[in-house]
Amino acid sequence: MSSFFVVTFTTSPKRIHKCKPMIDSILLQKPDLFLLQIPFIFSRTNETYTIPDFCKDIKIITTDRDYGPGTKLIPTIKYLKENGYPPETRIVYCDDDIFYPPKMLEELRKTNPNIVWASSGFDFRTKIYGQINLSIIRIHSKKIFVGEGFGGVCVSLGMFGPDFEMYIATCLQENTLRTSDDIIFSNYFAKKNISICLYNTPNYNSFMLRILDYGNEIDALHLGADHTIDLNTKRYTESLKILQRMGIYYFKDKKEMSMIF
Repeated sequence: MSSFFVVTFTTSPKRIHKCKPMIDSILLQKPDLFLLQIPFIFSRTNETYTIPDFCKDIKIITTDRDYGPGTKLIPTIKYLKENGYPPETRIVYCDDDIFYPPKMLEELRKTNPNIVWASSGFDFRTKIYGQINLSIIRIHSKKIFVGEGFGGVCVSLGMFGPDFEMYIATCLQENTLRTSDDIIFSNYFAKKNISICLYNTPNYNSFMLRILDYGNEIDALHLGADHTIDLNTKRYTESLKILQRMGIYYFKDKKEMSMIF
């Protein structure tokens, strides 16, 4: 199954000089288009970007707005549509601090383009001490609630309808949602009745992902982004409550979810 494959990611002014290993891990797989999406000004620190020489082999697009971690995908959808890319275009959105397995794109080219594929993801379970419990899934092809961008998430351009822009604009009104891109993207796929499935084979799975050293530094989102946001579990719990309050909660609840709120 052959399709045009785009890989897209974002980074921060502090990290852009560190992410050569991540970039190299993607370039070795020869994507048809490799995009780095960055804002003119990184809103968390009000810094601008200096582009290192090793970024010369990727296309860099500078956006007027900082969408938070969602900058890896949100402006990419707009760019591809405005430049006439067809709905069957495949997009893999990634994080900037992972060394990706050498056969990731080769494996994803074999997948059903009508399904979202992620090598890492989870289900929501019951509340523990006031927060949701995340149940990590490892079974190949199993449907999951949330696909995690750090493991690489493969989508198709045609999954994003005219409602995507308004949905994102609504979500970005709340900083908790703005910093929970995995939640808001997965919730949108639920809105469109698009399944998210786990990809776990010997050639590409979450155990093969290598977190680079700076991925565990204090500015990492999962560690609180320099103490500016809550850690993932607390933030995700609050995100689900906000989505419900705003009337844009679309996850198809399983039996366990009845105990969460």
